[in-house]
Amino acid sequence: MAKYYKVMLGADSKYAEECYDGGFIGAWYEINEDLTNYLCDREFFKNNLFPMLMANYSKNNKNSASSCITQLWIICKTIHIGDIIISPAGKYSSSYHVGEVKSDYYFKRDYFRNGEIQPHRREIEWFQNKILKNNFSDKLKKSINRPGTVFNLNETYSEEIESLINGSIKQKITDVNKVEAVGGFDTVLTREEFNNSYNIIDVKSIEQPYEIAKRVRNYVIQIVELCKLNNKKPIFTENNLLKLWDDLEKQCNTRSDLKLFSETLYKLIKENTRYRNPNYKNKTDPFYIFMLPNEFYKVNPETTHFIFIINTLRQYYVHDETSKIGDVFAELLGTKSGPQILEDYQKLQCKVLLMFEKSMNILLSIIKKEFEQPKNP
Repeated sequence: MAKYYKVMLGADSKYAEECYDGGFIGAWYEINEDLTNYLCDREFFKNNLFPMLMANYSKNNKNSASSCITQLWIICKTIHIGDIIISPAGKYSSSYHVGEVKSDYYFKRDYFRNGEIQPHRREIEWFQNKILKNNFSDKLKKSINRPGTVFNLNETYSEEIESLINGSIKQKITDVNKVEAVGGFDTVLTREEFNNSYNIIDVKSIEQPYEIAKRVRNYVIQIVELCKLNNKKPIFTENNLLKLWDDLEKQCNTRSDLKLFSETLYKLIKENTRYRNPNYKNKTDPFYIFMLPNEFYKVNPETTHFIFIINTLRQYYVHDETSKIGDVFAELLGTKSGPQILEDYQKLQCKVLLMFEKSMNILLSIIKKEFEQPKNP
């Protein structure tokens, strides 16, 4: 009976495309030697690889070496022909490649000279369609999100995984609007009929955080340019945008990711859109001058709510007040508990980013209106 393994295709799935196109999974750990002769016995494998890792691997501590040996053994030996591999399709992807193991271990010689990756390989026949994380049960999501390069998915999930795979039948797209099913089906369906019949969601229709963030960035760039054209002190500075934007586009998979996201958002909207009042002399004078218009900051209900959310998130990342993130999660997603699994962090991030997008659209409108007003002579 086939077993199911989750295998990462490089750190943060950076080799997902190469592995899929090349039909393989693999590993390296800076071991440049064929391991075939070491696979006869696990203890023999461990005793020979340990000194190699300690000598060559950049993370050369005992715990890392032991972990690498375990993961290499699974990839090279434990996984059998006919077993099923499930791998994330990319760092920000919400879908997984699925494939069947077709070969024993082999070593890709001259891989470095040819500019290739992951020389310790198994041949994989990847299925044409991916499976979507949104369709996983909560228990499977928790299991598949465990850290590690490779691990066996519990047999408890075999039926569910098989159902997901069967639901994503092999297909070929004959044109933009038609999908022809392969393997005994003669009917040609529209894409909508096909998706409805087989409960398949187009991966491109699932919005990712970085896609929303890119739209927000376009609004912000327009605001910067508009301020320049009208000789107004810019609300956002281009240096701050370049420095901070990468953190906004990254997908939140953990509490620490969400903390970084919250901190970056606060800096961009609050810290970088104010400066200390040069005329500050006593307590009655404002300490800060805010570059965001008063209509955005205090008057418009939607943008005021967005500022409130940002302030609450600040309490979370500065003081580690987990109750605050629970409050935000409950308010925006309508649930009583805070984020528990990876999907929860991503949903919350997307909700906040959509608020950000709406707020920047409103800010752009406010600024355009301000500049369009005739100036007093």
